[in-house]
Amino acid sequence: MKTGGSGSHAVSRGARRILHRRCDTHELRALSFFAQWGDDEVEHFARVATALPFEIGEPLIREGDARIGFMVLADGAAVVTRRGRFVRRLLPGLHAPELTLVDGQPATATVIAATPVQALTLQGRDFHALLDTVPSLARELVLGFASALRREVSSSP
Repeated sequence: MKTGGSGSHAVSRGARRILHRRCDTHELRALSFFAQWGDDEVEHFARVATALPFEIGEPLIREGDARIGFMVLADGAAVVTRRGRFVRRLLPGLHAPELTLVDGQPATATVIAATPVQALTLQGRDFHALLDTVPSLARELVLGFASALRREVSSSP
């Protein structure tokens, strides 16, 4: 659906529900995020995750939002900003290391689709259940948080 005078495209929430689809284990295996996961773990993720499309310029996550899910990019590219400043670019296989899922506080960054994006999403309860069953997910998140913290510290005056 077109929005505004700029001719930008957006997918309405209703349309997104129609467009979403379940994840395929073969697609997941092709992403670096799942490289250390066992077959049962990948199958579990595929059962509970949903692939959602996002158009160019559409937010995947908005800074300040309190209710967000966990996202891994399956296709496309996104830009992460904090307080309007560029933080990093996300490519397929990367996830937004969003603290909201861990501490329940509002999102600390905005993630915007730079190209058409397919994001694999988990709702909070499914994310927490997955943390209990997939130890490599917890390790991956800790590494992501450490990397984000290191970037934040090194960019501070």
